[in-house]
Amino acid sequence: MKRGQWIAAILMAIVLVILGGFRDILFVNINEQIAYNDGLIENYRVLEQFDFLNNYDSPALNQVKWILTILFTVVYLGLSMITFRMILKDMKGSLWILYFYLSAFAIAGVIFIAGWLFNEPELGYTLSRVVMGALQSPFPLMLMIPARMLVVR
Repeated sequence: MKRGQWIAAILMAIVLVILGGFRDILFVNINEQIAYNDGLIENYRVLEQFDFLNNYDSPALNQVKWILTILFTVVYLGLSMITFRMILKDMKGSLWILYFYLSAFAIAGVIFIAGWLFNEPELGYTLSRVVMGALQSPFPLMLMIPARMLVVR
């Protein structure tokens, strides 16, 4: 890799780590607020910066979590495609990232629906959440870069 590619890779890694940290802190605080609202915990443990969450009930916060899940997935997809192009200079490989995300999103949806169909909604939700969590991380990028490098050789 050329010097510019290394710099781009390092900068994108920093962006992905910061975004991942922010996402984690945000979701932990939303979950804490939901637990407090529902009486599952007695102590209010939401960070001061997220006190505004106290203005919302649990159903509203759960809806926000669904929206944020899709938003963060789309952001990670975009960043992964950009990073792939910057590091490997490969447009076709960038499409691999898109197909990976679409496939994994469809799998998460099938798992979620199957949970309801087989009267195991908690299991379906938990498994689909694992898949969606992977899509909101650098994992697909870390998987696809070496895979693409192997195919191109």
